[in-house]
Amino acid sequence: MLTNASHEPIIVRPHEGEKVRLAGNEIAFKLTGEQSGGAFSVIEYTVAPNFEAPPVLHANALEAWAGYVLEGALVFEFSGGRRFTAETGAFLYLPKGAMFKWWNETDSQARWLCIYSPAGFENYFREVSRIVEDFPRENFDIKQAMPQILPLWLKYGIE
Repeated sequence: MLTNASHEPIIVRPHEGEKVRLAGNEIAFKLTGEQSGGAFSVIEYTVAPNFEAPPVLHANALEAWAGYVLEGALVFEFSGGRRFTAETGAFLYLPKGAMFKWWNETDSQARWLCIYSPAGFENYFREVSRIVEDFPRENFDIKQAMPQILPLWLKYGIE
């Protein structure tokens, strides 16, 4: 894996970083696995109003992840039907294998910062953004795209 061999800090200013679109959402890569030597990756995820991520409980089997809500509110559901509304300033940590689903149930956008360890899951977002680019951004229904997205779940260890 590539590493930051110069031992110099990596600085990403506001609005910088590679960006991909996912329906009406924007995902900005603040730090990739290539930059961290595979240790972790960081993305800033701007979530469209009323966006529903995969509508089923699922788990990341290959990495743990943490999220910090920067703006707005996101709703999470965990195993056993437990729900949590993560408002601005809320932090979540999900170990490998933790079952969850999430969505933005408000008419306002939300933003959160996600850290994945080890790195690599940022590539899932790159690939899924290419799949959904032909779907309408307005009133995006992820259920229609899921047949094309499911092969990526196998590739990236989503259970």
